Amino acid sequence: MSGKEKTEITSKLFKHVLPDECNEAEKEAKTIPAEEVVEAVKSGKAVEIINAVIEGSLIFKSLIIEGEITIQRTKVVGHVDCSYATFKQVLNLESSIFESDVIFTAATLEKDIFLNGATFHGKAAFSDLTVMGVFYSRSTTFKKEAVFSGAGFKKRLISERAILKGKPTLQALRSGVMPNSPKPCLRTELASTAPRSRGLPSSTPRPLKGWPTF
Repeated sequence: MSGKEKTEITSKLFKHVLPDECNEAEKEAKTIPAEEVVEAVKSGKAVEIINAVIEGSLIFKSLIIEGEITIQRTKVVGHVDCSYATFKQVLNLESSIFESDVIFTAATLEKDIFLNGATFHGKAAFSDLTVMGVFYSRSTTFKKEAVFSGAGFKKRLISERAILKGKPTLQALRSGVMPNSPKPCLRTELASTAPRSRGLPSSTPRPLKGWPTF
């Protein structure tokens, strides 16, 4: 997006969109307090934040979130806790940067989640997550531990070109029944992504080539 800053706060919408040409200093000068985002979500508003900075912790633990949430190309300075939350609409976090831990333990997403191009600098915990739609994580970077143990995906998990620098925890992943298949299917790439490739130093990021895709 280019042009003017777009800010709109109504009874149904919390919107902050900065132009593409904004530099980091300009974004920092217009930092959005995390508590404002949390209050908007609690009140049922749709959230649209693009090309911005959010300062503080986003605590959505155990909430039933009615509005669609879009936080794209935004730096979140603080941890994110979505454990046990239920997201009724699409959750879009594409190309955002999360500087601390992000927790989705036992959360439920009734529609799709988009993590394409996002970067997680802290632990990313998706254990016991339930996704009724599609989990998109193309070109997502996990700098530390990524935990998916017990996570369930009704449709698909799509993660081509994802990069994992830490250790993955992938036990007991669950997927929906694939067409023409009597039971859940799991791609064999899952087991082959954890070991380090021969000849690569331990600091070399590992492209995951669609780990795991259902």
